[in-house]
Amino acid sequence: MTDLVTRPAGAPLVPAPRDDSLAERLLTTQAPQRPQTTPRIRIEVDGRVVEGFEGQTILEVCRDNGIEIPTLCYEPKLPGFGACRMCVVEVEGEEHPPISCSRSCEDGMKVQTQTEEVRRLRRTNLELIFSDHNAYCLPPCQNKCPSHIDIPGFLKANAEADWRESTRIFKRTIPFPSVLGRVCPAPCEEHCRRDEVDEAIAIRDSHRYAGDQVLKSMLDDGVDPPVPFERQAPSGREQPGREHELQRVADHERREAELEGTRQGHVERLHEPRDADGVQHDLA
Repeated sequence: MTDLVTRPAGAPLVPAPRDDSLAERLLTTQAPQRPQTTPRIRIEVDGRVVEGFEGQTILEVCRDNGIEIPTLCYEPKLPGFGACRMCVVEVEGEEHPPISCSRSCEDGMKVQTQTEEVRRLRRTNLELIFSDHNAYCLPPCQNKCPSHIDIPGFLKANAEADWRESTRIFKRTIPFPSVLGRVCPAPCEEHCRRDEVDEAIAIRDSHRYAGDQVLKSMLDDGVDPPVPFERQAPSGREQPGREHELQRVADHERREAELEGTRQGHVERLHEPRDADGVQHDLA
């Protein structure tokens, strides 16, 4: 066993006070301890009493209790900014409606989320946003594409190495992704937002490669090309184009056989003998 260090004879039991320097205070001062539990509070929202935690915003308490407040710029992982001002609410005792994504709750607060004044303010705020709208409801690359191809859609499929799905999405607009990938001037790449970070995505080469992979599988493995849209089969299930066509031909042949049988039966009855009163008798 390791020998214990013995206290020198005559050493004081209480340590001597240290100097009162800034460095010493920083070393000896304890950090404030966070409370183990956050106090609960109660507020009234649209006449309903709900519970939340101290420090939560009105929007957080409402969403935790299933009360929806519209937002556009709110992100739970970021502090409330209130740029869109779509989450305005009315608080009793306050002259101006606050934005709920940044307004902290207080115990006993009374909130109204769906009054006529609140709806009018939200409508006005939305109209102001649209008044300065730059028409980029679509991504810039898709907006600048003359055919408005779903570029984010097939890029996602390419990232997952799903070449058939990528080609299927592309063929909803243009039927020849491989050919277009060799002749397109690629105006989409000039407006790719990725260029603001490093460089634009090679969109044209991406759909050319996906189209080439589908052509290769058709030649090597005999796989049918993907169809742009799934067709509805008579059974109600979605079937690819070739299966649907085979089903349609089979149904047509069945109906033709039924009609032929019906016609043959009528012809046989026309040739059955009749008696003196004109009544036909079955030969069987």
